[in-house]
Amino acid sequence: MPKPQTCGSPGARHPGQRLTDDLFLHRLPEAQFGTPGSGWGFSVVLTGQDGFSPDQARGFAPTAQPFLFGVCAPSGIEPICSVDPGTVPKAVDVITAAGVSQATELDSTLGPVAIQPVTVP
Repeated sequence: MPKPQTCGSPGARHPGQRLTDDLFLHRLPEAQFGTPGSGWGFSVVLTGQDGFSPDQARGFAPTAQPFLFGVCAPSGIEPICSVDPGTVPKAVDVITAAGVSQATELDSTLGPVAIQPVTVP
């Protein structure tokens, strides 16, 4: 797979326009990013915000804690439960390409996590 090329850093750090209780709209400036077309790829990752963390992203603990997401349920036995919570990607959801499992995309037991873009046909 060719290395992705970028043309900007959108990094939406605001809630955007609230459309419904669970749907927000983020607009990116066309002057900075251009008009999407065939071959463009988009990676969308949802994380939690933590204003006291250096990277502003909420971290993980072995199980959910106040202000930390949990890698596993309290009695979890999945392979991911043995991974250092400080090494898991700070992501709770990701939009994947057709045929790609979210569980596989974010599984750090399979090696370094690399979010693959969804490509415009």
